[in-house]
Amino acid sequence: LFQAGTLLKRLRYVQTKTVKLTHLPTVEKYKALLVEIRVGASQGDAVFHRGLNDSGDLFEFLSTSGARTGSANAAEWEHIDWSRNQLTFYVTKRDNYTIPLFPELRGLLERMKAAAGGNPSGKLFKVKSIKRVLQSACVAVETPRLTPHDCKHFFATRCIEAGADIPTASRWLGHKDGGALAMKTYGHLRDEHSQVWAGKIRFS
Repeated sequence: LFQAGTLLKRLRYVQTKTVKLTHLPTVEKYKALLVEIRVGASQGDAVFHRGLNDSGDLFEFLSTSGARTGSANAAEWEHIDWSRNQLTFYVTKRDNYTIPLFPELRGLLERMKAAAGGNPSGKLFKVKSIKRVLQSACVAVETPRLTPHDCKHFFATRCIEAGADIPTASRWLGHKDGGALAMKTYGHLRDEHSQVWAGKIRFS
């Protein structure tokens, strides 16, 4: 009985919680958040003169790369292979992994590169966290509160909604389980997308 009770506690401990995706921003709200964060960061930099006004870039990077904040903080210009159109993350929750430079991600990095003089080196970002500025932006654009990690969920959801299969999206997220975790976490798409696809299904 003791062993059974102990095992039950362990099973409950490792049980994966279902992530509710209904709080994620629409594309329109995402764009509004991006503008609000850029404006807020620029105003803050004008007041405090810390040169850390790249919060908007970090927010866009997290949302278009699927990276965790820690991986983004450790990302360097030397980790980008422009000719092969890919970026490798070396500081991750698990093992190193490589993602393609998605069009919007590459566009962001090219703009950042140009703004940095065309041949930057070292870390991609100066700012380490966008938690506060993101929460302030959520209030400003009237969308449910988001965390920086929600950017990863937004990325995964948009990839799957665009038609990417679970194993491919899983590799882009840095998962090494063949997609099992991604299926559990992101398998339930938003209602709007579900209804659109439902309208395309035919049984005869």
